[in-house]
Amino acid sequence: MARIVADLPETAEPTPRNWRVRKKLIVWERPLRKADHDALGADAPGGDILGARVADEGVKLALIADAWLAQAPKTLAKAFLADRG
Repeated sequence: MARIVADLPETAEPTPRNWRVRKKLIVWERPLRKADHDALGADAPGGDILGARVADEGVKLALIADAWLAQAPKTLAKAFLADRG
């Protein structure tokens, strides 16, 4: 992550795992907190959480859909895309 963000103009990591363009926070990583584990229980994922500021709800939904397509079984993703025409 740091390598990708470092290539963007005027972007810095002023505090660990928090990247900003000038003074505006754009991307951050953090470990799951106790409250996250309590809320998610056995479904809590391993690893860190990645957060990113996006322009609007549509962009957020598009990112989630791209992530779903990357992780869904290929046959399921193919059927989903075929149904959407």
